Amino acid sequence: MTICIDYFYPEPSTLTSTILEKLPNPYHSVAVIYSPFVQMPKGWVEKERVRQGSENPFIDNKEISQYGKLVTWSEVKAKTGLTKDEQISVALGTYYVGVYQSSVRQDLLARLQYSIGKDIIYPYEDSLPILLLPPFLAMLQEVGCTKAYYSQLNLKRGTIDLNDYSDEELVSLCEQPATLIGDNGALGLTCHFDSPFSLLFSTHASLEKWINHSSIEGFQCDKKTKLTWDLEALGIK
Repeated sequence: MTICIDYFYPEPSTLTSTILEKLPNPYHSVAVIYSPFVQMPKGWVEKERVRQGSENPFIDNKEISQYGKLVTWSEVKAKTGLTKDEQISVALGTYYVGVYQSSVRQDLLARLQYSIGKDIIYPYEDSLPILLLPPFLAMLQEVGCTKAYYSQLNLKRGTIDLNDYSDEELVSLCEQPATLIGDNGALGLTCHFDSPFSLLFSTHASLEKWINHSSIEGFQCDKKTKLTWDLEALGIK
């Protein structure tokens, strides 16, 4: 099989197209994978707020990898009283300023900010979430891969040894949008700008066994799913 390792993401300007329509060959299934929130140790964020002199301090991915705990959207819904994944997605899009001005939902963002907790940080946009990388790499091993190829938006390419990789390699993968594909070509993960989710694409017809268990949370796209799935579900134009 010829493996596409060029950086890939469905063209975001073609919002009338479905995600499935934009997959490269030989992929024919795809799932939206939610970017998790991160629980840092008690007092960590406040310490960084004081040290950095910023209300929204930046916690680097190395610290997240070493000290952070993945928080699912299901856990966030329980904390905030929000009932739909689409609400969290649009709230985060509003936070990133990644939705059209007419689609901004400051009410959802305010609900998130009020209820989320001081030491839980929002998922970062523009990159693969570092806490999702270990479970995804384990998933690649499960389907028989020993290596993963990556390609970043700036055309930087490389290989990850699934049996021997470092925290530094994972941090490097999160520097910008990237596509990561197992060496047998069966599964890949990619992301884009201003988005609270990544896309898991595959040659397998069903992705259900890999999502909504453990730390990988999301849903498999059907023939009608667009990149604006969250806005459409809430009736937002």
